[in-house]
Amino acid sequence: NFIKGASFSVPGVQVTGQTVATLALGRLLESRLGRRIDGILGYDFISRFVVEIDYAGALLHLHDRRDFAYEGDGEVVPIRLVSNHPHCDAKIGVRGRESIPCDLLIDTGAGLALSFSRPFTEEHDLLATLDRKVFYSGGFGIGGVSKSYFGRIEGLSLGALEFTTPVCSFSQDERGAGAEVTTAGLLGGLILEQCTVIFDYERLRMILEPNERYGSSIAMDMSGLSFDTGGRDDWHLFTVRHVIAGSAADEAGIAVGDVIVSVDGRPAGEFTARDLRQMFQEEGRRVELVVRRGEQELNRTLKLKPLV
Repeated sequence: NFIKGASFSVPGVQVTGQTVATLALGRLLESRLGRRIDGILGYDFISRFVVEIDYAGALLHLHDRRDFAYEGDGEVVPIRLVSNHPHCDAKIGVRGRESIPCDLLIDTGAGLALSFSRPFTEEHDLLATLDRKVFYSGGFGIGGVSKSYFGRIEGLSLGALEFTTPVCSFSQDERGAGAEVTTAGLLGGLILEQCTVIFDYERLRMILEPNERYGSSIAMDMSGLSFDTGGRDDWHLFTVRHVIAGSAADEAGIAVGDVIVSVDGRPAGEFTARDLRQMFQEEGRRVELVVRRGEQELNRTLKLKPLV
């Protein structure tokens, strides 16, 4: 559905008389991310400005697109707009192969580093290049649920910038974005957050200024469990949605449908979804959970370990 005549503003900017789409973000995104999301800013907004995302400072700067003159020393990456979506050229390094050129959709809303489509994955037999991989059928996005393998490639090159051993998703979907044949995949937030990123649609370029995170290892969940929250009804209700076979959660006996009651002796209500996800990235940590399964409360110990 669409709403006509909508107006909205951010500090210093007001946009009026817009036609906007409505989406059911609560079920798809809010409950899984564990925080409120009222909308998504897309091309119609971004194209009106030069948009600077300072990930380290958690700031969004909007510059006049007509008068903008870049004077920094960041890496300038040409972009193309395909159906109003930004794409860039990159190269990936994989074990035992020459570097592979790829066309990537730039997706600031993707909470991963890189995701490759099933056709691109199969064309280059990428799964055969991975030292380790895990299968995950609990992925999600606006397009719905997806299934993928996860593993690390040797590196990603964006112009002169190098990102080493990123965790990548290799789609196994038969339809939807993961089955797209016209692009290799998408470039997500876990790469972009290592820079201040400037989107200049007027001049068809993306500018990357490395920040203090640049060059750091890209972390991945080491628990093997995914959970939903209760959404706006209860952000602190954590229900297990998926368990990866052979993971710490699987070895601890965590099951789909378990509700987390406490973490390291503290009530689950003291944690946010982000707190738990950050905790679950700490290699070697032992996490003491109490989970509710039906009428029972069970003690479970997670011994966090890398999955890939």
